[in-house]
Amino acid sequence: MKPNIMVLVKLKQYYHGQKPSFFIGKILEASEGWVTIHGKGILFDTGKSKPVSTHDEARTIIYPKENIAHIRILPDHFDIALLDVYLDKNNWYLRISDAPDACLAETA
Repeated sequence: MKPNIMVLVKLKQYYHGQKPSFFIGKILEASEGWVTIHGKGILFDTGKSKPVSTHDEARTIIYPKENIAHIRILPDHFDIALLDVYLDKNNWYLRISDAPDACLAETA
């Protein structure tokens, strides 16, 4: 993986009922077993009145590659300060200008 590309990372879920977690940001460094990303997390808790939350401030996180379910490459101009998550029927999406929106989670 090349540094300085914008990505949406879905983390693996290890048990039934575990809430989906994502991290969105710019890759700073990638090695054989690790990825360093500067960005914001997106967390789901469907039991709350506001089921989607994001980190208020960007942070740098190092993830082991074995904890990553998949990585989606985003347009270079994607702005993490303007995250737009919306519900359409039974799915939560992240709005991405100039590209297909990313499905994040199902409500059912």
